[in-house]
Amino acid sequence: MNNDLDLLISFLQPIKELLLDDTVSESWATRTANVVERRGRVEHAEIIFDAKALRTGLEVIANKLSRKLDEPIRY
Repeated sequence: MNNDLDLLISFLQPIKELLLDDTVSESWATRTANVVERRGRVEHAEIIFDAKALRTGLEVIANKLSRKLDEPIRY
């Protein structure tokens, strides 16, 4: 398999379950919880993921696509 693809897959592994769930339209992390929007309703994520590590992975993916992620909103 392609090294870039292996790297991308490794970064997405923590949220694989969410990515494969057709009922999840969005996921995000707050200071106190991981959250998903499922069927139009916001609820706590059933899986736990490290938001900081995931963001790093998403930044790598965005860079590979010559894109930039928006800065997170600070509350």
